[in-house]
Amino acid sequence: MILSILVIAISGYTLITGNLKLSPIMTLFLGGLMLVMGLEELNKSRKSFLGYMFVMVCLFLFYVSTQGFLLN
Repeated sequence: MILSILVIAISGYTLITGNLKLSPIMTLFLGGLMLVMGLEELNKSRKSFLGYMFVMVCLFLFYVSTQGFLLN
């Protein structure tokens, strides 16, 4: 719940101000949110495709966030 509020708040701030310096942080929090959602889905039902997909997207978002931190 807290991660989703953080992602929405940072996204809203970025959208209103046009300041893209917080994009890597937003991507990092979004990756954390996807990881939590994926783990919850995997715990709820075994062998769920959606749970594995959330975890794969999480790994991609962590990679993108790392690239954003290193390149900026």
